[in-house]
Amino acid sequence: MLPETIQLETLRQKIEDSEYEAGDRSDYLSYGKPNPAQAKQAQELIEKLKEDSKAARAELNQLLGSLRAQQPQAVEEWVNYHAGLLQKIIDEKTEAVITPRKTWRKKPCKTGIRFAQANWIM
Repeated sequence: MLPETIQLETLRQKIEDSEYEAGDRSDYLSYGKPNPAQAKQAQELIEKLKEDSKAARAELNQLLGSLRAQQPQAVEEWVNYHAGLLQKIIDEKTEAVITPRKTWRKKPCKTGIRFAQANWIM
C-alpha cells in the first residue's frame, strides 16, 4: 500500500475515533448521571473531540484534493481498499461474517418505553 494511502486511512480513522468517543461522552452526559464536575469535564472533552474531528476532516479534504491532482493512484487505492472490504461482506454467505442480534426488553423500562437494539457482529 502506498504511504499516501495509509495517510488517508489514518486520517479517516482519526475522524471516526474522535466522533465515536464524542458520541460515547454525549451518551454519558445523557444517561450516566454525572455530577456537575464530571459533566463539565465530559462537555470539554466533547468540544475538544469535535474540534479534532473538524481539523482532521479539513486535513483529509486538503490531502484528497492534493492527491487527486498529483497522485490519483493513492486515492484510487484507498477507494478500492474500502470497496474490497465491502465486497467481501456482500459476497460472504455465512452467518459468521454478519450476525444480527435483536434484543427486546421483556419488561418496560422506567419510562415505560420498550426498545429494540440491533448489534452487528463482524
